Parts: sequence; structure tokens; C-alpha cells
Amino acid sequence: MKMFYNLQICRAIAAIMVMFAHATHNIDKQILGGFWLGGWCGVDFFFVLSGFIIYYTNQKNMGDSQKLAPYFAKRLIRIYPIHCLYLLGLIALHFVIAASSGAQIVQWIQLDAWGYFASFSLYPTSVANDVDSIMPINPVSYTLAYELVFYGVFALTFLFPRRFFVAIMAVWLAFIVLGALNILPANKYFLLSIALTTRNIEFFYGCFIAYLVIQKPQIFRFSTSIFSLIFGLIGLLISWLLWLKGGADYVFLKKHSFIFFALPFSLIIFGALGLESSKKPNWLQRQLVFLGDASYTIYLMHFIPIIVLNILLQKVGLTRSLPNFLLICLFLIAFGALLYRFIEKPLTAWLTKKIMPKIKQQ
Repeated sequence: MKMFYNLQICRAIAAIMVMFAHATHNIDKQILGGFWLGGWCGVDFFFVLSGFIIYYTNQKNMGDSQKLAPYFAKRLIRIYPIHCLYLLGLIALHFVIAASSGAQIVQWIQLDAWGYFASFSLYPTSVANDVDSIMPINPVSYTLAYELVFYGVFALTFLFPRRFFVAIMAVWLAFIVLGALNILPANKYFLLSIALTTRNIEFFYGCFIAYLVIQKPQIFRFSTSIFSLIFGLIGLLISWLLWLKGGADYVFLKKHSFIFFALPFSLIIFGALGLESSKKPNWLQRQLVFLGDASYTIYLMHFIPIIVLNILLQKVGLTRSLPNFLLICLFLIAFGALLYRFIEKPLTAWLTKKIMPKIKQQ
């Protein structure tokens, strides 16, 4: 696969946006005027990027059923081992804190058999839908349920000729619309609430951009890309500020994030692709690309440590919100990069080397 350096930088930005949002929420909601509370939309950024990556890397294999098993194996290797490893670390941290203080880090987490099963398996939970359920032990992992549904729908394209791709996605979109209109009981069942949420439309945007890159590369001219990037940033800023103006209760924009946030992110991604350079990235760009590589780890491991580190800083006398915010975020970005370098990257490479040849031989 061709390396799109600008998209890797976008992945880094998306992960850091979400981290900033959680740091603001858990340290002090008034940090920097509460601006970074809007960073939750980094999830929408991730979904558009994911749609692009999955289509771009697999479009050549559509209609080839023999590629289905390798596709699933790659996706599961990418998602589950690191997710489970960090989840084990967070569970251990919970018990260490509970043993020393007599209380859970986060009170709403359900540490029982069902809580463990739902969290490890990525079964849809209450963060991801309106159904009465539980909070995953690692709160940010709820988004992976969306990813798994998208991977499952996209897998159908390996079983049918390439020309059926649009039909498959159109059927899924039709079901999403029926769910949004309450014609289908999407909000009454866990799995339906994930499969039929309008947020899945964000994957469609990414697929469409990837299609354009492959089939219509001539439209990614410098001028077009600049305008796309500018309009995307303006649209994002407007939606962000409108959401902040209404605060956490202003649910309309968040409920329709596939329009008000994902569309601006799509324009930004289009512009970023058109501004890709054939030159080797400079030092700063290489560091940002590396953070993009580490974005999955940074995303997965940051939520609970923010709470713990803020408590520790306050106990040693650092009570000012902004310094704590900066110290914690910088530390977790660096720590996440180290975890990627020494755990995620070698573990994923080892599993790929061990598993993929056996899958391809079947």
C-alpha cells in the first residue's frame, strides 16, 4: 500500500483531539474555555479515515473469496491483541488503585463476568448506543464495535463481483435510514443499534474518497485541494463552536455528527491527499507520521491514566488545571509512542508473521 504521509498525520491529530477532550473533561471542563471538549469529534475523523484505508487497501481483492480469510485475519490482528493487552493493564490498574484506596477509579465500570466479556469481545455497550447496557472497562473502546461492523459489511464485497459493491453499501445505507426513521427497531437491540446508526455513514465518505484517489486521481489538483482543505477547516470550526455554544446538552450536532463533523473532515482528508508531496518528509513530518502510526495505542490507553495521573499530581501539590492538562497530555503522547514502538509494533509484526502464512495456505 502506498504510504499517505498526510493521512498518517491526520490519524495522529484525531487521536490527540480525543485525548484533549477527555483530559479537559476529567481535569477541568473550563481549561482553555472548554474549547477541547469538542475534541470528541476526532472519532468521526477516525471513521472517515478508516473507510478510506479499508477501501484503498482491499478494493483490488473485491470478488475474490480466497482473500476473505486474510482480510479478516489482518483486521483481527490489528484490533484485538493490543486492545486485550491494554485492557488487561487497565484492569490491573483498577485493582491496584482499589487495593490502595478502597475505591474504583471510575465508578460506573462493571467489573464482573459480563463486564469482562463485553469489554474483551467489544460487544456493543452503553457508550455506543441508547440501549440500557454497561460501560466498557476501557471507555474509549466502544468505537471499535463500529469498526467491526464496518469490517463485517465490507467483507461481503469479497463474496460478490466488484460491481456489487455499490449495491451492498446501498442496502446497508437503506437499513441505516430505516433505523434513523424508527421504521426498524434500531434502538431496542444492541447489535442493531450499532449496525444501523447514522455514524456508519462516515465510513461511506472514506470509501468514496478512496475511490476518487484510485479512479479519478486527476481531480486532486493543488488548487482544488487547497479549497477543499480551507472549506473543511471552516466547516469544522463552525460546527465545533456551535456545539460548544450549546454545551454538552446541545445534542443535535452530536447526533448528526455524520453531517456536521464528518463532512468537514472528509473535505480535510480530500485536501490532505491532494497536498501529498513526492519529497521525503522532513524531521517534523516524520515525527507526526510516527505519532500517526502510534495513534491506535495513544487512543486506547489514555482515558483511565488521565484520571489517575491527575489525582497523583494533585496529591503532590500540583493543583492548577492547565499545567496538569499539559503535563498529562504530553506524558501520555510520549508514553503511547513508546508503547507503540516497543509493544504494539513488534507484537503485531510477530503475529502477522506467525498467522498470515498459515491463513494464506488454506
